[in-house]
Amino acid sequence: MNFLRFFTREEPVAGLQISEEYLRLVSLETDYKTGEIKIATDEETIPKDTIVNGSVKNKDALISSLKKLSGKTKAGLKYFVVSIPASQIYYKMFPFPKAVSGEKLEEAMKLTVGFQLPFKLEDIYLDWEKQDEKTGAENSNEISLAAVKKYVIDDYLECLSKAGINAVAIEFHPLSAMRVVSSDKETYLATQKNASDASVFVFKNRVLRFLRSMPKEYVGDDSLSAEVKKIENFYATKNGGVNKGLSFTELKIDPKFLKSAEIKNNESKWLVSTGAALRAVLPRKEDKLISLMPLGTEKAYEYSRAASFSSFITNLSIGISIFFASSFLASFVLMMTIQENFSKQISSLSSLPVSEDVVSLESRAEKWNSLIGETGPIVATLPRWSVFFEEFIGILPKDIAINSMSLPSPESRVGINGIAQNRGALNNFRKVLQNWGTVTAVEFPATNLEQRENITFQASFVLGNPGALYNWK
Repeated sequence: MNFLRFFTREEPVAGLQISEEYLRLVSLETDYKTGEIKIATDEETIPKDTIVNGSVKNKDALISSLKKLSGKTKAGLKYFVVSIPASQIYYKMFPFPKAVSGEKLEEAMKLTVGFQLPFKLEDIYLDWEKQDEKTGAENSNEISLAAVKKYVIDDYLECLSKAGINAVAIEFHPLSAMRVVSSDKETYLATQKNASDASVFVFKNRVLRFLRSMPKEYVGDDSLSAEVKKIENFYATKNGGVNKGLSFTELKIDPKFLKSAEIKNNESKWLVSTGAALRAVLPRKEDKLISLMPLGTEKAYEYSRAASFSSFITNLSIGISIFFASSFLASFVLMMTIQENFSKQISSLSSLPVSEDVVSLESRAEKWNSLIGETGPIVATLPRWSVFFEEFIGILPKDIAINSMSLPSPESRVGINGIAQNRGALNNFRKVLQNWGTVTAVEFPATNLEQRENITFQASFVLGNPGALYNWK
């Protein structure tokens, strides 16, 4: 049986906003009969000082709040586009001549990043997105770049994972909001104030063009006004200046999302999570937008699905073993009950004159006793794959995810398919299999080794002692 059939369809993905005071979730689902978009919303508060200046300060509190929110959502919803505060985000737009494209643009961007970023490359996660079609630039490609310290994202990912939530992409509030804001061709400046920080950003045609975040000590009205004035002066000679006095709470959401009464009653409240949800409905292979994760959006989704599938196989094998064990136990109990009933009948007839019926009954009882004696050898002929799986999972490295396993019989070659995080993980797994005393004749074809990360692989081996499966200690 090909269990990967259960794994071919993309799971639903929702948008999750993480802020300093609350979690907000929006899921979008298309009604295929009417073509209408169904919108579902959920919200959960976060204890004070759990997140400060965009960083997680209390992991346990965040995990608890995430679990509470997850408990409110519909069953099966476990993949999310996550939007975090912009406080720790570095964001900038870079122009490149249109003649620079493809691999040349990639190399030019990498070179530019090394000079422009105020961080060491080994300390950050970064990603960029081509914006020329959206901005309407005639002679140049515009690339938007975002970067963040690794520890910031790693803390969020740890909390999400422990709460049973799989992030397929991580972005930040202004970037999410721009996706659904009702905007014309004017250039707008907006401010977002949080408990411990504030952000000022500029956008046009739903494209974020500038972002500046300030920590708590600079959030005062005077300091914020002074920063806004500087940005207004900078844009005074560009794009006809910017519209003034727009706060985050004044941003309007695209009317197509106002069919939801919850969103309609408070547009700014659901702006970020709705923007994340709109990205979530994209097919993972088409999602090339900025994501501040160790893996790209498609690879992150595939890897989390592979990990879930591996867990599913383990639970399934254990469940099958329990089923068969229960079935044999029930059969054994039934046979013992029948034997006991026959014994009682024979005992009750022992005081009566022996007749042909009694002789026949005794003969039948002897046959049942013989059948019961044969159940032991039958059980012994069944291989105990569940115990093999338990030992296999025990030696399986954390950076290896198994997609499927072919198990024709204990005497046949066992085949496995999976994903390795990187080349080092793949080589380590090969050595683990070769050194595992339970198997022999390990074959590890050198396929897809041109990849550096998320390497799909196939391997096979033979059980060193197939007979041990029938009498596993």
